Amino acid sequence: MQATNPAATLVTGATGFVGRALIREFEARGAKVVATSRRPLAHTVQSSGDDATPGIEWRTCDLLRPETLSAAFSQIRVAYYL
Repeated sequence: MQATNPAATLVTGATGFVGRALIREFEARGAKVVATSRRPLAHTVQSSGDDATPGIEWRTCDLLRPETLSAAFSQIRVAYYL
């Protein structure tokens, strides 16, 4: 029996064309996904239609602000940097 891993897949650039498509594909496969953006609240509030990502956890991640990295990568198994 294989143990389940509660860790998620992190997608940076999640507000872009490729990032949104990658998130949808991971969700379709049943993966737990964490999306990052420099301003995730602004994106999730403005999202609608195809851009909406209900059920996705959004975290702040700004590579120019190292203090955001620890929380962004908490419980992450693999990350895609787009």
